[in-house]
Amino acid sequence: MSQWLFEQAKRHPDKPALVFGQRRWTYARLVERVRSVGAALDDAVSGGDRRIALCGANHPQWVIAAHAAWSIGATVVGLHHRATKP
Repeated sequence: MSQWLFEQAKRHPDKPALVFGQRRWTYARLVERVRSVGAALDDAVSGGDRRIALCGANHPQWVIAAHAAWSIGATVVGLHHRATKP
């Protein structure tokens, strides 16, 4: 999934990739953050069956974390931030 992001960064590094309020990330900047977070996740997650749960609202950090997880071959398990116990 993150391969698409890396391809877009090669083709259009200075184009806007993510906009959230007044904040904007170019493809190059987004890939830089994804690689940084991906390296940290890769160090933190061990074992062959790599699943990473992400819980949060619609926010750029969720997008970055998801792409970082995918970039290291992990499966993202999305949890809704408003979910409650059954």
